[in-house]
Amino acid sequence: MTIKKSLAINQPEVGQFIRELRLSAGFTQEQFATYLGVKYCTINRWENGHNKPSPLAMEKISALLEEMGDRV
Repeated sequence: MTIKKSLAINQPEVGQFIRELRLSAGFTQEQFATYLGVKYCTINRWENGHNKPSPLAMEKISALLEEMGDRV
């Protein structure tokens, strides 16, 4: 799944995508929040479908995907 596609998907799918990416990277919600420069509660809201990541957060998530390569 590309980042551009993920922006077009509905909220529950974005949350699930974020959760799967975080777990694949081996991060807790707190660690992922630190990596992205957001608060823990922000990650929690994304994963639970309450909010979507900002464009800046999506850029950082895209960079993580590139770093991870085939692991995702």
